[in-house]
Amino acid sequence: MAGNIRIALDNRQALYFPDQTVSGKVIVDNHELLVTRGISIKFSGESQTKLQTSRQSSTEEFDCGREEYYVERNFLLGNGNDNEPLKPGEHVYRFSFRLPLNIPSSYETVTGQVRHQCKAKVHLPCGSHIAVVRPFSVNSLYDLNLDEDAKLPVEKKIKKTFTFSFGSISLTLLLARIGFVPGEKLNIHLEVNNDSRKSIKCIKLKLIKDAIYHASSGATKSYTMTLGKMMKEDITAPGVQVIWTETGPVIPAVPPSYLQYCNIIDMRYRIQIILSPKGFSRSIKLEQPIIIGSIPLREHFSLYSMIQGIRETTTHDDHTFTPEETVPVLSASARPVTSSSNSNSDNPPVYNHSWSIDVGEAPIFPAFNDYPEMPPPSYTESQHSTHINNAANSNGTPQNPFNPSYVVFNPSDSRPSAPCV
Repeated sequence: MAGNIRIALDNRQALYFPDQTVSGKVIVDNHELLVTRGISIKFSGESQTKLQTSRQSSTEEFDCGREEYYVERNFLLGNGNDNEPLKPGEHVYRFSFRLPLNIPSSYETVTGQVRHQCKAKVHLPCGSHIAVVRPFSVNSLYDLNLDEDAKLPVEKKIKKTFTFSFGSISLTLLLARIGFVPGEKLNIHLEVNNDSRKSIKCIKLKLIKDAIYHASSGATKSYTMTLGKMMKEDITAPGVQVIWTETGPVIPAVPPSYLQYCNIIDMRYRIQIILSPKGFSRSIKLEQPIIIGSIPLREHFSLYSMIQGIRETTTHDDHTFTPEETVPVLSASARPVTSSSNSNSDNPPVYNHSWSIDVGEAPIFPAFNDYPEMPPPSYTESQHSTHINNAANSNGTPQNPFNPSYVVFNPSDSRPSAPCV
């Protein structure tokens, strides 16, 4: 391998909030002389949707949508026109970019994405280039304290009357509020009045995400995903009342409701209760929308642990570690210091494209300015996204897998737990 190019972010979790600065290093390690036209770094944030409209044996047709939130490119070395030779060795260039304020949270599925990333590129005289892409997570804050609906209690009731004088079954759902944050357990209170001659086989409780995707043509498609579920069997015989108070499932690491600042993807969450009588009767279904935010209600801060939880993440074997103390830091205008080598070639080397594990600072949660007494969150990779994996960059070299990470609060009565799925 003749060398490699990689991006190392100062933020070890590669997670940022709007109006924060993304900083780090572009590291080029070439084993022989490399003539370039410069090295650039590009920051971009955009959303895309791809809705399948028809599917035939030979072709597929799609309606697409796209929004661009920001794009900025700067040269760290050279200007893209004049030759800039790189002697053999390791070359390090610092960069920084301040994110705009009103941008949506990261989101990854096959049908739609909100993607924030930086792309480093070595420009070559022949018009080609060597590039590596480093995605990062952005969390746009949704403050439940600013949403009056989040504090509202809920009492919702549904009743089913059977034919042939078989009686009726009523189901009542009670929630103290409809505003929650990831990491929190749903406290469910159900009342079942079985005034029928039927036994109840089971009750299923589901936490559901509804994603609505829009194309520029006006086409819309919705997709449903179950984020967590529970079931209780043989709960009541005919003529019996049952009260079921349950803790769970846990709200997993997901983006906030509505995916604000994105106009082509909408995100909604709901609780679904399905009561199934024995026999051939249809199930009774009750649904209640909820709001998932990233800042909990102030009156419920005591529910969360003051000790920051352990971040759940995925380690990949092909990550490259770059110890901070061994990296010479240069400004964009400085000439890099290189190690000596006798190798010399006019042909550009073959590069290994990968990003490093980021070993710098942790993200700063901006809500502490308004809520200094708020317990600190953790940052957890989403287990309900379609990660960026084997997506080739402009040179056809695969990227490392990447899942967006989101704010998660840890209950004070338990250790950080995985979602119930």
